[in-house]
Amino acid sequence: MVAATRDKDTALKVLLVDDHPVVRNGLMLTLADEPDIDVVGAAASADEALQAVAQQRPDVVIMDIRLPGRSGLDAARELHERYPELKIVMLTVHGERIYLSRALQDGAVGFVLKDAPGEMIVEAIRAAGLGGSLTPTHLLRELITQKSHRPHPEGPTLTARESGVMKLLSEGYSNREIADQMSLAEGTVKKHVQSLMMKLDARSRAHAAARAVRLGLVD
Repeated sequence: MVAATRDKDTALKVLLVDDHPVVRNGLMLTLADEPDIDVVGAAASADEALQAVAQQRPDVVIMDIRLPGRSGLDAARELHERYPELKIVMLTVHGERIYLSRALQDGAVGFVLKDAPGEMIVEAIRAAGLGGSLTPTHLLRELITQKSHRPHPEGPTLTARESGVMKLLSEGYSNREIADQMSLAEGTVKKHVQSLMMKLDARSRAHAAARAVRLGLVD
């Protein structure tokens, strides 16, 4: 679990995006007592989210896939294009997992179920803020089960070290945690992650992990 080590002055700034007041209020209550998380605003639509991000400059946006008018997926794509460093976490329900592969392509760093326990939502926000992948390998495999009967397409060749980094990345470890696990400098891990994302033509760490699973690069 990612520890709450930030004080309020350096807390992760979070924007909540959901068109249901009950969901927004529930998320606010869940996050209210977390000293390292500061909810800087809430929005009920994609357009409101775009405006709020421009004004508040959050570190993390947690956003429903389904929004009135433009979808959360459309908003995620535009936000990722405007603010590449912004971490976007999609809120979803079990029946919406068909959209998750697209969410990764549109720049989301991962997903959290709407009915997940509060501590899991808090952990997802912290992991996003630290640059980790939020999508466990079992969910990545679920996203590609429709292709499981096909042989793996040919993928890029990874070095032994890149393979090790890719395995830990797909398990949700941050760069710092990967560095500790592999006895490497954090800067070295960052370079490997950048190289992996280029080789996999991925737009985020979670997208890279999903592609690695599909290509059979992760056991």
